[in-house]
Amino acid sequence: VGGISEPVAKTIVHEAAHMVTLDRDQMLDNQVPILLTDSAEDIERKQDIAYLSCQPNYYTDGACTKEASYMNRFYNLFWIGVADDPRVDPAIQAQTRYIANLGDFESPYAATSVEEDIAESFTAFIFSARPVPPTNLRDEKVLFFYSYPELVTLRDKLRAGIIQAGGENYLQ
Repeated sequence: VGGISEPVAKTIVHEAAHMVTLDRDQMLDNQVPILLTDSAEDIERKQDIAYLSCQPNYYTDGACTKEASYMNRFYNLFWIGVADDPRVDPAIQAQTRYIANLGDFESPYAATSVEEDIAESFTAFIFSARPVPPTNLRDEKVLFFYSYPELVTLRDKLRAGIIQAGGENYLQ
């Protein structure tokens, strides 16, 4: 009737960002297999080994990013030194991080992790005009994607699809 809604369009792009940044071409093939017979201690030990063997690259949910991957570069540019305290609720830490750094994140959800920050920043890259000149870290994150010609091409295709689906009013 009226075309795709803005929340649906942005959710699709956000999830597409996960597919792009966590694609097997972006990750090393060094996952440690977890077996059904593994104890909790075995699983924790295997995860520790996988994490340590990934260094200095970014490690995410059981997988190691390649050095030249989008995620690893994004992490090195924008998340080095951002550490969570395991004694504090992650949701509280994310909220505190967002409030303390309002110009750094697209949304409170982006402050929860590197994975969500890159997806929210990618969504802004698709829907927003190029922030020139950049005025804050949030703008720098959006500009990050412009350094990859393949992502600029993907931006053009996604924007064309959003327009075709009736969402041209959501694009800047």
